[in-house]
Amino acid sequence: LGVHDVLIHNYGENKNMGSAHVEMSSEMSLEDAHAVAERIEQKIWKECKVSLVVHIDPRGDNYWERKHLQSIVEEGLFFLGEEDLSYHDLRVQAIEGEKCLSFDLTVPYEYTQKKQEKIKLSIEDWIYTQSNMLCQITMEHNYVCSNPKKIKKDKIKNGNG
Repeated sequence: LGVHDVLIHNYGENKNMGSAHVEMSSEMSLEDAHAVAERIEQKIWKECKVSLVVHIDPRGDNYWERKHLQSIVEEGLFFLGEEDLSYHDLRVQAIEGEKCLSFDLTVPYEYTQKKQEKIKLSIEDWIYTQSNMLCQITMEHNYVCSNPKKIKKDKIKNGNG
């Protein structure tokens, strides 16, 4: 269904290790999902020589509801005007008997905590206004710095570089 949060680490020649989150239907049995994960790990090792660990993310929500909620999230991100944001792992969960939209929002490494909180609150408000649904957003940094010169300049300015 989908793959995200792929990380690869190199520890020397033929010593590559990685992890990936793979979305699978929540209708699958645990044994079947585990078997699929093992096949993925084996195929990646055979073709790429990467020792991969697959983390399974269950997906069991209604397809049309999910598509509708994706469009709400994407509109909210568009209206924020933040081009460097992306989201993944969107799901509908029941929290204390209420439907809640939950997803991970990836922001550039250089975004401050204050800027992240402002974005999070804006998106939560937008989603509630558009869907009357509460929202749980997990903020995470992009592992690739979108502007390394800015980071270096900020470190020098703050006496850390």
